[in-house]
Amino acid sequence: MSALNRSATGAALALCQDAYGNMMGGQEARAFAYLKLAISVLTAANESSDSNGDVSAEQALKTAIDFVLDAVDTLEPPFDPSLMEAAMAKWEKLGINPAGELPTLAL
Repeated sequence: MSALNRSATGAALALCQDAYGNMMGGQEARAFAYLKLAISVLTAANESSDSNGDVSAEQALKTAIDFVLDAVDTLEPPFDPSLMEAAMAKWEKLGINPAGELPTLAL
């Protein structure tokens, strides 16, 4: 796997994890925005992979990665902490939790 494709898969994974975390926290609109960004990176990665080293496809992938990295800084709507408690209770009741899906911080 090329370094560029590795960057793309890493970005897509981080975006999917952000989408998952936002969904867990009741931020559905933000979750869908993160998924849309992940799809754009994965689409560009597939096109680059299928291009047999075409420079324009690789540049399009680099552009897609740069775009999503900038887009997450201005993602709308803003995170609304007031939605978290009800959402977490909803997912817990359904047996859904972030264990093993989201990175954890060692404190």
